[in-house]
Order: sequence, then C-alpha cells, then structure tokens
Amino acid sequence: IESIDITNCSLAKSKLSIGGLLTRTKSLQEFYIDHNSFTGTLPSGLGTLSLLRILSMNHNQFTGFIPTNIGNLNELLLFSLSLRGRTLITTFTLSLGPEKKL
Repeated sequence: IESIDITNCSLAKSKLSIGGLLTRTKSLQEFYIDHNSFTGTLPSGLGTLSLLRILSMNHNQFTGFIPTNIGNLNELLLFSLSLRGRTLITTFTLSLGPEKKL
C-alpha cells in the first residue's frame, strides 16, 4: 500500500486505531485523514514510515504531543495539521533537505 486516504469519512476514535496498521505498512508514501473527528494523541508509529512523503491530518481533534520521531522522516514533503481549537506540543524540527552550495 502506497497511499491511504480516509478524508471525510466521519471517523471518530479516542486514538487513531490504525496506528498498528501503519507500522506494518512500510511502503506507505501518502496518508490523508483530513476532516474526521479523531481525538487523542498522534500514534508514534507515524514516525517509522520512512518512505512517507505526505502526511495530512487537518481538521481533527488531536491533543497532546506530536511524536518527535516524525522529525526523522527524511522523505516527508508535506506535513499538514490544522486543529479545531486544540493544542499540540512538539519539540522536533524538520529539515528542508540537504545543504547545497550555491
């Protein structure tokens, strides 16, 4: 599986119950869960998806910490997360790619 899109599926869970599935889906490159009602914390398994290029989780109700290992996703081009009046805390940094001499 290279892409999972469950946008606008009216899903609501206290935890993103597909977290276990994600850790077994090592070839995943695109993951969209926009416009659902997921709550709770983001699963740390997201940070193990080394080929992930797009992670879009807009308009859910996550709280707590963003897993720091998401900052290790070297292929990640888009990390999109907007919230509905919630607060998330993070300490990771994302690189803009390898440094190049101009």
